[in-house]
Parts: sequence; C-alpha cells; structure tokens
Amino acid sequence: MKNFKVWLLPSIILILTFWGYFYALAENNNTVNVNLYTKNSNINSDNNELSLPYELKTPKYLPKGLVFKKKTVENVGVLKAVIQGWQDIKNERRFLVIIQSNDNGNTKPSEINDATKIKIAGTDAWLLYESEGEPVKIMFWKDSCYYLVGGLNISVEDLTKVAESLFK
Repeated sequence: MKNFKVWLLPSIILILTFWGYFYALAENNNTVNVNLYTKNSNINSDNNELSLPYELKTPKYLPKGLVFKKKTVENVGVLKAVIQGWQDIKNERRFLVIIQSNDNGNTKPSEINDATKIKIAGTDAWLLYESEGEPVKIMFWKDSCYYLVGGLNISVEDLTKVAESLFK
C-alpha cells in the first residue's frame, strides 16, 4: 500500500499533464526552440537547462503529415518527464504525444487491467482506448523508463510503429 501511495500522486500529475498537453497542443500555434543532446540528455529551451537521468528517445517513424510542434519538461517530485508533441498541419485534431520519464515501473497503474496487452521492442506494453474521439495510448516501461505514446486520429498500427521506432 505504501508503494501505491508514493506512485499515485506522480501518476495523477502526469496524467493531468498529458491531457492538458493534448489540448494545449491543439490550440497552440507556437513552437518551442529546443537544442537536444542525448546520452543522459540535456535540454536547452529558452535558456533553461535540465539534465535528464536517462537518454531521451525520439521516434524514427512518424505518421504522414505530422510536424514537430512542442517539447516541454516537467518535474514531478523525483520524476523528470519530457513531453514531445507533433501535429498534423492540415488537421489540428490529429496529433501525437510521447511522454518519457524516469519512472521504473515497479508499481503500475490499475488502468492497465482494462487494457490490451501487446509487445513493444520486446517488452510488455498496454494499449488503452478511452472512448470515441479520445486519444489512444500505448503505455510501457523499458530500461528503467516510462513511455506513453498517445495519439488522436492516428491508427493503432501507426502508434505501434512510432513506439517501436523509439528503440531503433
């Protein structure tokens, strides 16, 4: 029960951040200038520098029509999350978000109990459908990091390809 309480608050904050980011991405026409260095990444955005305790992954595959929109860094207690977003230039209701954090997955959220179990890059992952018109999410943990690949109006096949491409 203690591990559940420790995990619950950061999870709620990440989920709220995720949803807020989806809607902000759909409405925000501004982009963020980011210089990115991988291998225990440093992100320099608007003169703010943050050292990440993991290698930041960027997808090698993107669905057609998506362009980079925004990247933000969130500190949630001991977790450091990077949220990256892409949006369709012709359809603002079609977008992709990838969240990566240093959550090692020792405690998993109960929402995976209702999800479809799949494999991404050789590890267990969970495919979550909310409802019609809501984003579809793939959630998984690999190499002591949490990943969420989510999209609105993007096929499950394309989301899976994006998630797999993080490790190529």
